[in-house]
Amino acid sequence: MACGDNLPETGLCDTDPIADTSPVSTAASRVGFVQIRDTWDRTWDDFGVPRDVRTGRLQAGFVDRSTVTSTPAAVMPLSEVCFGLISRPVRTGSALPLAVTEVQVQDTSRGTIVASPAGPGTYIAVGEPILGEGQEDLRFVVNSTSTPGFGLDQPLPSLSSDTGWTQPDPNLPQTLEPGQLPLRWTAGGADWIELTITPKSDGVDDGGQVICRVADTGCFDVPGSVTAFLLAGNAPHYTMTLQSYRYRALETSTDHFVELEVISETRLTLDNEGLQ
Repeated sequence: MACGDNLPETGLCDTDPIADTSPVSTAASRVGFVQIRDTWDRTWDDFGVPRDVRTGRLQAGFVDRSTVTSTPAAVMPLSEVCFGLISRPVRTGSALPLAVTEVQVQDTSRGTIVASPAGPGTYIAVGEPILGEGQEDLRFVVNSTSTPGFGLDQPLPSLSSDTGWTQPDPNLPQTLEPGQLPLRWTAGGADWIELTITPKSDGVDDGGQVICRVADTGCFDVPGSVTAFLLAGNAPHYTMTLQSYRYRALETSTDHFVELEVISETRLTLDNEGLQ
């Protein structure tokens, strides 16, 4: 993690490490998540036409993973706050879906949102943006009679549906070039900011993807080591996503663990400067 204070005298961002507030790991076998995600898709389609699509999504899932083993993804450190993903995690065994009675989030900009069953142990509600201006606290509620360990009623501060991304300019085509990539947004008190840059095909074989986690101070200069890593893959197009996070990890009962997430994200397209 790193802070990103703007330094007027240099025009750069301070990247001194700060305390890690990223997602936590758990040894619990029964795990779940409830996530709200507002997305502003400002990428360009295959015909060079800019999208302007805003959506909201509530998603949840609950499983017993006691028979699952996994090998972590291989990563390449690129700076104190960024790493490149060069292989996917390998998992063996199957997680057993676990049903709950109801998943809902209260006090959103659309009132109470209830997720509908979309498969065993999976719940989804999709529609208009959920977060609005982000002034109110949200209330996450999981009612569960068949798996009572997952029951919860937990408040979580909201975020604005708009990340306030200003640099690079979301209204203009952008290219990925060697060297630093200045990133600016409107700080909104998130627990952290996560930046991902991924080849548009979403394949590690096309050069892998990069993830950077920084503090929500409105200012981060993506280091040249990151752009060099991406450009080495020769992907023609990338999707760059700026995500603001609110996060809570809860041990709801013995051997039960639930993650609550509020995410506001904006997506842009980056073209490979050398392949244009």
